[in-house]
This record gives sequence, C-alpha cells and structure tokens, in this order.
Amino acid sequence: MHKSIATSTILEHELSELRLLVERQTGVVLDCPNSALAAHVAEFIEAQELDSSTALLERLRSAEQDPSTLPSLLDGLISGNTGFFRHPGALNALSAAGAAATLHSQVRGYSGANPHMERRLRHGRRNLLHRNGGL
Repeated sequence: MHKSIATSTILEHELSELRLLVERQTGVVLDCPNSALAAHVAEFIEAQELDSSTALLERLRSAEQDPSTLPSLLDGLISGNTGFFRHPGALNALSAAGAAATLHSQVRGYSGANPHMERRLRHGRRNLLHRNGGL
C-alpha cells in the first residue's frame, strides 16, 4: 500500500497526485509501476533535502515553482527512446496507405479533361495497392 522512506512515507494517493501533476504540467504520462516511482521520488526527496512527499507536492503545486524542479524529478523516470516507426514494416504500410489515399483523391477529383491521365492515375493506384497487400 505504501513504501517507507527514511523518515517519511509515500502513500498511493500521493503517487497518484504526483502522476496527475506531472501530466497536467508537462503532458507526460508516467507509466512506470508505483514501486519504481516511489523509489525515484524517495531519492529525489532525499537529494533535494525535503521533509516529505507532501513538501514535494506543495513545491510542484506552487505558482512560484523553481523551473528546474520538475525536469530534475523527471530525469531518470522518462526514457528518451521511442518506438515510433521502430518497425520498418509499419512505416512502409503507413507510407503506402498515404500514397494510395493521395492517388485515390487525385482520381476522384480529376475532372476527366484528359482521359489518358485519368487511366494512368487509376493504374498507378491499382499497382500500389496490389504491391502493398490491398491497403
């Protein structure tokens, strides 16, 4: 239910409030387990020579907050690694879907003034869809 720290205790509701404050102020969602967050917060409280987790929460809520407090707290909690486009197959599928949508909109929006160009656009879209599994 809670994790004991040197002279204080970090309660579950304080961890929840901390997560909410971080998300509201930075847009970052802390998706680490409570045990990891509690350990990190305990180290931070000790390093900052704060009395308790309550003092930390008050500092984070304060309008006159030291701008370095939150980044210091988040250092080590947030990974700089991202999985965005880590898998080439996902990127290729997304690229193909975007290209197919673009070609489709060009064919639909084409006025028909040049039938040869319209056939080329349709043929290009069909080939693109065929190569990429019918996206």
